[in-house]
Amino acid sequence: NRSGARIRTRTLTCICICICICTCTCTCICICPCISNRAAPAAAAAARNHRTGTMSRPRNAWVLPVSLLLALLLGLVPLPALLQPVRPYWLALVLAYWVLEEPEKVGLGVAFLLGVVADLAFGGLLGEQAMRLAIFAFILDRFRARLRFFPLSQQALAIGGLLVNDRVVSAVVHVVLGAPQHPWTFWWAPLLGMLLWAPLHFALDALRLRRRT
Repeated sequence: NRSGARIRTRTLTCICICICICTCTCTCICICPCISNRAAPAAAAAARNHRTGTMSRPRNAWVLPVSLLLALLLGLVPLPALLQPVRPYWLALVLAYWVLEEPEKVGLGVAFLLGVVADLAFGGLLGEQAMRLAIFAFILDRFRARLRFFPLSQQALAIGGLLVNDRVVSAVVHVVLGAPQHPWTFWWAPLLGMLLWAPLHFALDALRLRRRT
């Protein structure tokens, strides 16, 4: 009985902490435009014109499944022990792109299923990445209308904040379940992911919108 009560208490604590973390992240995304003077109107107009222009361009449907598969494989590529903790969370980065650009195709369901596949492939705690990616996709989808028209530099800051939030969720899950914690270098990965956001976005845009010959 005592062990069951402890498990329930830990579960409720985990849920409450995750809700608080998500609330703080959402608040940061909401006030991000204020920090950057709400983005320049000209930049916002240019972004809208760019998006409107690309809506009529042909899309390469194969880019979506191939990019998700490559992100999964990049997470499985062996790295030296020194570099392993700072490996970018490729699944989250690629998922973020598709949630922002193709929300009708990629949403919470795809994020959850992708997380389950990652849990099985990586051999971690079953359900951990499914929950992390579902939270990640939920916050992105909630603020998609705002984030999609941010300049890439501002988008990168928001993505970096979400990656930090993901690391906190992972740490809380490990604490609640009594699993070993990651080393402190684990917290450098969101910074690397933030720096990779712009080149990844450009690369996927180029492949997705390239004209078929």
